[in-house]
Amino acid sequence: MKKVLSILIATTFLLCLCACNNSTDEYSSAEVEIIYEDVETVYDNENAVNSIEQSSSQKGEVISSDTSNQNNSFTTNETTENTFQLNDTATLQKIKLNGRCEKTQEGISLNMAASAIEFNTNSSSVMVEVDTSSTIYYTVMVDGEITMQHEPIESQGKNYVIIARGLGSGSHNIKFIRDGESRANLEFTVASIQLDDGATLLARDGDKKVIEFLGDSLTSGFGNLALNSTYEPSNLKYMSSTKAYPFLIANKLGFDYRIVSMSSIALGKREEYPTFSEFYSLENYHNDKTKKYASSNPQDVDIVVVNLGTNDVGSKLYDAKNYQSVSEYEQLFTDLITNIGYRKDAKIVFITGVWNPEPITAINGAITKLKSQGYNDVYSLTVKECKSGGGSHPSEKEHTEIADAIENFFKTNGII
Repeated sequence: MKKVLSILIATTFLLCLCACNNSTDEYSSAEVEIIYEDVETVYDNENAVNSIEQSSSQKGEVISSDTSNQNNSFTTNETTENTFQLNDTATLQKIKLNGRCEKTQEGISLNMAASAIEFNTNSSSVMVEVDTSSTIYYTVMVDGEITMQHEPIESQGKNYVIIARGLGSGSHNIKFIRDGESRANLEFTVASIQLDDGATLLARDGDKKVIEFLGDSLTSGFGNLALNSTYEPSNLKYMSSTKAYPFLIANKLGFDYRIVSMSSIALGKREEYPTFSEFYSLENYHNDKTKKYASSNPQDVDIVVVNLGTNDVGSKLYDAKNYQSVSEYEQLFTDLITNIGYRKDAKIVFITGVWNPEPITAINGAITKLKSQGYNDVYSLTVKECKSGGGSHPSEKEHTEIADAIENFFKTNGII
């Protein structure tokens, strides 16, 4: 704990010197017919300062501390026995990954919405070393409960974040989660975990059933923390992936999960965008358009939830009144499942209606084709329109309602 205490003392000293944080976020975005375009985000970090926010839970007091290279008033000794590097094979054996993550020479890259590292420890305090290319948000869970949610790391480069403090004796399960979607030039890598002196990482939990979500900004949680009238809802502070329906469902069911989503992505080919199948096949499309996805096997997926077609309708790629268009999309929805390579006994649910129900015509045709190929557990669910959040996307409340509707559908149809 000497290291953690030195961090808190240094951070408190900085807070006394700094009256406020003057860093600002600047965004540029272009609105399309339905879903906002991806945006490249630029941040002014010259006046960024450290901040401490405190909260408490049944598991103990939790303190977060963000420290940039520029303002770093302490050093870390990465050879000490209580520091666990996430590029080390022995350490990785005790780390569980959720979401689309990538093992790199620097550590674990959290690439997409709600991507997370999970581990067990007997330490009363936990700090992670992260490297970010821009402002990003994170959420922390301790023993299954959210203790910190949608917290910002505003300084690019190396940061040290205290994610737990004052935990009781015994084993604790910790999840450190990226709370935002995949975006261009926005990298988020966890390099190491630092524990109390004498504490260690314990054996990781076993694998659970896996649910995978395929979608666009509706799946990512775009704008769910804002009102529809909010200016520039593409700002990441208005998006929480851990308050979006995929994470809510996976967490409630106790499943392992992967969320593969991207704002503005379509099932078909939009100008300046890959098709969804192309996007899915890559490890991290925004930062490497050639490296194939090898982190996990689609054969381990038990339930697939697909919410695609909104951007196809909005960009006029899909027309429910045009026979040729419907036939093309029947095949695209079919190929999406077969080309990814899900098991024939996986439960597959297509979602429509959040923006509009138009893709349902092609989806129903795809369901018929998939069943003829041996996929017997394929379903469609139309939910109510949800547009009260930022950019006319679902709000936090509406995401909860979508999650409830999907869970009820799962139970009614024996999917869970």
